[in-house]
Amino acid sequence: MTLSGIEEIKKKIVNRKNQFNHELTKIKDSCRSRASSDDVYVPSVWWFKALSFSKPYSEPRNKHIIDDEESLSSSELSVMEGKKGKPLLKIKKLKSVQVQEQSSKDAIMARTLQALANFQDEINKRYADDRNKQFGNYIVSEPNEINDIELLIDCKNEINNILYEYKKSYIKNVNNIME
Repeated sequence: MTLSGIEEIKKKIVNRKNQFNHELTKIKDSCRSRASSDDVYVPSVWWFKALSFSKPYSEPRNKHIIDDEESLSSSELSVMEGKKGKPLLKIKKLKSVQVQEQSSKDAIMARTLQALANFQDEINKRYADDRNKQFGNYIVSEPNEINDIELLIDCKNEINNILYEYKKSYIKNVNNIME
């Protein structure tokens, strides 16, 4: 299995943490309902012992009993805690979810800006190509207005000579720079 990024690693860590808490819940439930010491649940995942150092810092969620479904609204979720009879609680959005949403928004914004920059570069390139084509078409079309065949040939020769001289100068400059 190949890991293709930080986001995937973060998801795997969160998944392991959730699985670890789930295993702790199974152990806790089996301790309450056991008939003998042999009935205690023993986790079978290979990494459970490796994560056991975090056991004092992690607490499995308590199971909630919802007494009255009519008291639930779309803006807040209220639950009654099991046998303790605590007052109704609001479950707030986790901060990590907000950070994750913000980072995904930032990633989308970065991809959008990159796409716009690529699009602008392509437009500028096309514009430069169009300007070169326009100039080339101008150079080709202007001599066509000359009706005298000898003057037309002389004009084309002069244009070729000018292009040749500038190419030769360019090549000399490039060679001087490379030496």
